[in-house]
Amino acid sequence: MSGDPRNEPQRLLVVEDDTAVGPLIVHYLEHAGYDVFLAREAEAAIAAAREHEYDLVISDLVVADGDGHEIVDAIRALQPRIKVLFMSGYGTSHGLTPDDALLAKPFQAR
Repeated sequence: MSGDPRNEPQRLLVVEDDTAVGPLIVHYLEHAGYDVFLAREAEAAIAAAREHEYDLVISDLVVADGDGHEIVDAIRALQPRIKVLFMSGYGTSHGLTPDDALLAKPFQAR
């Protein structure tokens, strides 16, 4: 018998290739009580989505080995109901639709 799922931390998948930014995001999210997995590469993110269910994917729009949209599309093929938050340090929406959520970098944790 498993515990009440409302008491379990939400599982987040963070896709960020910047070696300074990714761990910082993970630190703040874990401190806030989330269960977080950091993927620094597109294939690692997709593999993680094959292995575990996530409540939210937070993906950079531009990753060194892939495009954030393509990564999220592959994850959504595996987990159609997953929620998505994109991050970008670029001043433009970089192909986002009005339905896409964007967190502009740089940002501050509070």
